[in-house]
Amino acid sequence: MSARHVTHDFRSGLAPMKKRMIVLALAAIAPAAFAKDSKLHVAADDRAASVAPDGGSITTYADLASFLAATSTMTLTVENFSAHDAFNVSPCYEPVNRDAGQPATSFLAPTCFYPGDVAPGFAIRSDLDWTSGITNPWGPLTGPGLFFIGANAQGLPSSAVGATYSAATKTFLDFHDGPVAVSFDAYDVAAGSPVTVDVYDTSGAMIGTTTVFPASPPSAAFAGFTSTAPISRVVLHSASGVSQMLGNLHFGGRAGTLTVDTDRIDYGAVAVGGASSQSIGVSNEGDTDLLVGSIDAPASPFSFANDTCSGTTLAPGASCTVSVDFEPVLERNYAAALAVSANGATRDIALHARGVLPTLTAAPALLDFGNIAPGGTAGPLTLTLANTTAVAVDIGSIAVPSAPFVASGGTCGAAPFTLAPGQSCTFAYSFSPTADGVFSGRLVVGSNDPSSPGEVLLRGRAGDDVIFANGFEP
Repeated sequence: MSARHVTHDFRSGLAPMKKRMIVLALAAIAPAAFAKDSKLHVAADDRAASVAPDGGSITTYADLASFLAATSTMTLTVENFSAHDAFNVSPCYEPVNRDAGQPATSFLAPTCFYPGDVAPGFAIRSDLDWTSGITNPWGPLTGPGLFFIGANAQGLPSSAVGATYSAATKTFLDFHDGPVAVSFDAYDVAAGSPVTVDVYDTSGAMIGTTTVFPASPPSAAFAGFTSTAPISRVVLHSASGVSQMLGNLHFGGRAGTLTVDTDRIDYGAVAVGGASSQSIGVSNEGDTDLLVGSIDAPASPFSFANDTCSGTTLAPGASCTVSVDFEPVLERNYAAALAVSANGATRDIALHARGVLPTLTAAPALLDFGNIAPGGTAGPLTLTLANTTAVAVDIGSIAVPSAPFVASGGTCGAAPFTLAPGQSCTFAYSFSPTADGVFSGRLVVGSNDPSSPGEVLLRGRAGDDVIFANGFEP
């Protein structure tokens, strides 16, 4: 004996999953008779309407079919409020929700709902306060919060839930997780009497209102709408002064949800005078559009390389990117931040980087081939270039010495090339003079090392017929 509630994922097309049936009591009593003679007090609404935030609005639908078509990509929960007794009305004192049962009255048992009888995610209550001591069919009743489940002499269905007996009374439908799609059947016992539906967002602002007109007591008027903002409350009130009841509730979906793929970017070590670029992915994981605000550029030496997000409206599932460059000018640590905002939510991204001076070392600084006879060959001797820093060293040019010095191998290859952090390579040179004399040359290396270009000296002497030769002759 429990309410039947169905959760239906319209994206997957899965068949509804049936839950338990509920036992409710109903009454064939005309509520209008009690409206005239009973002394009722209506508690004040605890949420005042306020100005809707920019962009807050609702879209209404004429019938359930069009509502379901518009929400076909959302996961909706369905609660039908099934009942068991067509001859009594069940008065209830506490909100209908999944976790709290409603106690039995002094007249009627069992309780209206047991915990777990209805689907999670919402609560239904009223502001009706039937003052203690008033004579009524159920004996003394107190409130506030009193509302009713079931049919009556006017023929409302047994699955109708809500407040009744006063034009000032309202039925409150509160949501726990801020859905963006809600629909239900609205009932009133007076033929053609309008039922007004007010919709509030999570800040308490009224973001929309709609009025529906049930044609006759056994019939309902469909009320369905989607919202650009999460819905926290729906309030029903009718002009007839008899009832504000609902049934066949559908709700679900999420408002546009800002998601950023990281909250921190660490560029690591970047060469002074160089640049590094990183991208941030921004996406909408909700079921409604997401308007991304303007993103302020981060502090120098960080800068935007590309921004496809600012001022962009992201459809559900869509994404955009922001690329941020880092170009250090000093050897030091850097930190900055940027913020991405959309639909009132903000995500902060921290930026960290380190500027490093690239350093290229050459060893030895002198390749001395000594003294050999003309026509002979000395060497080869090896020169090692090494990157001793945490950033890459870019070698752009190498000016090699002329004869009688001769390149004779090595691992470096032709410029330009890059040495990764900790990497090294070699050059090998030989000395092949054809005549007497003292010879010297220079190996000049151009790189992104701030001390570039660097030089390595090559020296050799040929023969013994060299007057005053001391190795420093040009």
